[in-house]
Amino acid sequence: MTNNYASDYKITASQLNAFDWYLHNEKEDAEQQLLDTINRKDAVYSEAMAKGIAFENIINRCLCDNDLLENIKNNEKIRAEFRGNEQFFNFDFDTKLILKMHNSLELQRVHSHQVYVTKNIKLEKSNKNVELYGIVDYLCPTSVIDLKTTTDYNFPKYITNWQLYVYGYCLSGKVASVDFVVADFTNKKTAYHNEVYQEIYAIEHINYYQYALNNFITLFVEWLENNKEKITDKKIFGGENEVQHKQEYSINLYPMEEE
Repeated sequence: MTNNYASDYKITASQLNAFDWYLHNEKEDAEQQLLDTINRKDAVYSEAMAKGIAFENIINRCLCDNDLLENIKNNEKIRAEFRGNEQFFNFDFDTKLILKMHNSLELQRVHSHQVYVTKNIKLEKSNKNVELYGIVDYLCPTSVIDLKTTTDYNFPKYITNWQLYVYGYCLSGKVASVDFVVADFTNKKTAYHNEVYQEIYAIEHINYYQYALNNFITLFVEWLENNKEKITDKKIFGGENEVQHKQEYSINLYPMEEE
C-alpha cells in the first residue's frame, strides 16, 4: 500500500490527534507538547504508555509463538519488564485478559500486523497535496484493527479518533470496517475488570472521510505554516529526515506461577 505522488505535506493520524488535543486543551505547555510530537522528540514514557506498549508486545508475540501462548495458558499472571530511555517499569498482567484479546484477534483471522498504509488527499482551499500515512496494528480479510488499552472505558471512546478517518480514507474499498479492540485493565464504573471491548465502524463512502479530513487538515496546515520556524521535522513538510527517530525500548517476559 504505497504512494508514488509528490507531497507538500506528510501527515499521520497521531499528529492530527495531537493537534485536536492542542485545540481543546488549556494547559500552559500544550503548544510545546504538540511541537514535541511533531518534532519526534525522544519519548518519555508515562506508566500508562509503557503498559500499553508492553501489553501489545505480549499479544503480538502470542500470535506467532505457540510455546509462549501455551505458557500463558498455564499461568495466572505474566510479568512484563519494560526498559526505555533510562526508564524502567514492571507490569503484571492477568493472563485471562491476554487470552481474551488473543482470542478476539484470532476470531477475526489476523493475517498480518504493523502494516504501512498511505494515500494522498488534495486540499480544496490551497490545492496542496497531502500524503496521509500510518501503520495499522492488524490487517484482517474484511477489517483493519487498532489495539487500544485503557483504565476507564466508556462506549464510544474512539468515534472521534482521527485514526478512524485516516484509515477509513486510506482503506476505503479494501476492507469493510475500522475496528478498535480495547483492553480495559481496571474499569471502575462497572463490576468487571480486565475486559476486552470492540468498537466496529463500517467504512463509509470515501467522500465522507475526505470531507472531514480536508477541513481539519487545512486548519492543521495553516498552523504548521504559522509555526514553521519552531518545527525541525522535515517529513511533515514533504521532505525526509536525515536522522530516523526510533522509540527504543525492550520488553522481557516472565510467566508467574500461581502462589
